[in-house]
Amino acid sequence: MFESTSTVAFRTLGTLITAVVNSVPAALEALPEALQSELARLVPQLQARGGPLPPASADPQLARARLQDATVQLLTAAAQQQPLVILIDDLQWCDEATRAALHDVAAQLSALRAAVLLLFTVRSEALPDEALRAWIARLHRALPTRPCRLGNLDAGGVRQWLTGLVPEAAVEPLRRWLEARTDGQPLFIVEALRSLRDERVLVSAGAAGFTLDLNALHSTRALPAGIQAAVQGRLDRLTASARSVVLAAAVLGRDEPLPVLAGVAQLSEDLALDALDETLAAGVLVERAGGCGFTHDRFREVALAGLSGARTQAWHRRAVQVLEGAGAERAVLAHHAHVAALWPAAVRYDLAAARSAAALSANHDVIRHLERALDALQRHPLTVADLSAEALFELHDRLNVAYDNTDDQHPRRRAVLQAMQALGQDRRDARLEVRALTELAVMHAWTPGELPLARQALDRAGALAQADPGPRLRTWVATAHFHVAARTGPVEAQLRHAEDAHHAALPTQDDALIGTCLVNLAFAKGGVRDWPGAIAAGLDAAGRLLQSQDRVAAQRSLVTVAYGHAATGDLAASVAVARQAAHVCRELGAAQLELAALRPLLSGLSATGSLGDLPAPLQRAEHLLQERDDPTFQTLCRLDVAVARHALGQRPAAEALYREVEAFHAAHGLPHFTDLAPAGLCALAVEAGRWDAAASQAQRLLERLEVAALPGAVCTIDAVVLALMHRGARHEAQRLVERLQAGTAPPAQVLAALAEATFLAATGAPPAALDRFSSVAQVAQQLGRPFEVLRAERSLAALHQHLHQPDEASRALQRAGRVHADLLVRWDGLVPPGSHPFRPSPMEQWLRVNLPLEPLTPTGQQRPSSGGTAR
Repeated sequence: MFESTSTVAFRTLGTLITAVVNSVPAALEALPEALQSELARLVPQLQARGGPLPPASADPQLARARLQDATVQLLTAAAQQQPLVILIDDLQWCDEATRAALHDVAAQLSALRAAVLLLFTVRSEALPDEALRAWIARLHRALPTRPCRLGNLDAGGVRQWLTGLVPEAAVEPLRRWLEARTDGQPLFIVEALRSLRDERVLVSAGAAGFTLDLNALHSTRALPAGIQAAVQGRLDRLTASARSVVLAAAVLGRDEPLPVLAGVAQLSEDLALDALDETLAAGVLVERAGGCGFTHDRFREVALAGLSGARTQAWHRRAVQVLEGAGAERAVLAHHAHVAALWPAAVRYDLAAARSAAALSANHDVIRHLERALDALQRHPLTVADLSAEALFELHDRLNVAYDNTDDQHPRRRAVLQAMQALGQDRRDARLEVRALTELAVMHAWTPGELPLARQALDRAGALAQADPGPRLRTWVATAHFHVAARTGPVEAQLRHAEDAHHAALPTQDDALIGTCLVNLAFAKGGVRDWPGAIAAGLDAAGRLLQSQDRVAAQRSLVTVAYGHAATGDLAASVAVARQAAHVCRELGAAQLELAALRPLLSGLSATGSLGDLPAPLQRAEHLLQERDDPTFQTLCRLDVAVARHALGQRPAAEALYREVEAFHAAHGLPHFTDLAPAGLCALAVEAGRWDAAASQAQRLLERLEVAALPGAVCTIDAVVLALMHRGARHEAQRLVERLQAGTAPPAQVLAALAEATFLAATGAPPAALDRFSSVAQVAQQLGRPFEVLRAERSLAALHQHLHQPDEASRALQRAGRVHADLLVRWDGLVPPGSHPFRPSPMEQWLRVNLPLEPLTPTGQQRPSSGGTAR
């Protein structure tokens, strides 16, 4: 490889001749002495080989021709010994005489068909040179040439470069470090490696290459000095106008059309065009579909590093002016306004950008813009005076809503609301203060130990709302009362407050506000088991919220709709709605609402026996649970995970989760679903034959039902009834059955029938129990609830055997076997080795303990007794 230089004429030829003679000495010896002498004129070291030089020609053209002929003869002779590859690097530095000689030498070699491959490289920034372009054009016309534009190395190219240079284990870490700083640009890679060597991160190991200090590598500065110097050198060679265009592009930070670059650089169109041509030729900027931008981020970094703080602000002020006129997005204008310290404009731009992001449900972008705006207001308090009361309210309120849509326990949310309240007090703005107080009240209510603070906030907000005739403040206060009641009060109070909020919101004709109230109303109607009303309110809420472009809040209402479909017996619709809501929430980055949607999805899949579909949402729910720091909501979600684990036959995991829930409830209290954990623990104890433990959990369940709604643990209610009977609590069991019979929805009817059948069998009325179990099996089959079908059929088989009806027992057991087999197919690959998903039904367990019988076989025949113990 020969690096060209323009300081001495024909130096490149001299270097080439020397290299060929050293590599193929026989080539020189094959030349006549006269030609050797011509070569010696350019390479004096060859003079001793050929004796004294003859007189030089007085004609420069003739002397040049002789030199070229001697060079061609030398290269031809060498190529006869072995094919030659000659690389002439940085051709732009050659003088014109050398380039002319190289052209003629190449043409003669081509005519002689010598085995020589000539490679010329030229830097892109030199291509505007007219003389160089003309030389390249002549070469194309005279010879078979193939132009090749060299790009950056890909990951494989960088890896190949490093292989053998450093130990194998160090190749990949070094490759990633280099690519992050060089993008595979070979010159930058060389300079980066030199810097690492100089800083002793790379240490020579002799023939083995280099050793790499990984710890030192990760602490090495982002832009090595060698790269910075190489980039700065290229920028320094640009004209003043070209450097201005480069600075404009660096400040703008993304591809922009030439008029924008020219405006920020304060150049006329003609000057900007010339400057752009120069930067394109230098390989600093490149034209793309979106405008002009840097070929490599390192150029931008170095260009910006040369700006002082004052100049940086001045350039960004220009950017704001030019981009505003060009109609740029408000998010872009906000960035430049912040850097330019144009604080009122920066806050307004951020607020406008947040509106656009909210319309796309991009809540994380909303938070980013508004947190930055709020930080600017706090650092520069005088800016507040430049903003309208409407803008200040929108900034705080929109940020709070974005927090609620992503994570209602966001670490900054409480501080933002407290600042909002203080600002409302300072400005005597009741709207700011009431909105902040009502949102804080909800946060306090759902934070263990802060219920008194919630009531204080509600009292203050209520007093302020009474003095304001507008409906919004009354809506916010009623909504906050609903949320506090949802945490602490009876369902009737929840419904009353939800209805008050909805009625207060209607005059506003604000779909977003009315839709939010309908979400709460749907939840409250579900609490009083008005599931058709809950579904209707939830769908109305979803429609209004989608109309107001709040996709996240719409999913919250659909979660209630999913619960409503489950409660009315349409499990397929419940699963479909919950699955879609979870999918949308995941797309929108609303982790809290995604977890809320996964809850009815897990319950629905468990109830329908769709066990093959359970692992994916179960794994996702457990992952999201790890990211939550809201203990109450986290505990409620653990209940659904426990039920899913229970359905999958993973009893130890389910029991551990149930006990975690119980421990939290004992310390802090749960607002609803308080029956699920003791019901699950009761069923697990019955399955294991631990009747005393089961009875204790059943008694705990009864105590919870004194203040809770109808129980939700449908498939464990027979275990609860039998556990109470085992303790001798017949009246309590009867009272539970009677309470269940108040339910009117199909799932509630299954629940009541299962409890009644179990109670009748345990109190000595088997014929009546047979009728009720048969009804349970039929209705559960229609509702698509295989677990209830299986429990009912196996209980029927056990009762028929007790009544000495082996044929009926066998038929019931066969029906149970078909359901069992279907579930086992769905269980394929989900059951841990050595475990079994199914256990005898609670009725079978009861009969074995209290009325020991021979266990049933699938054919109805009897096997040796198990001694009355549970299998």
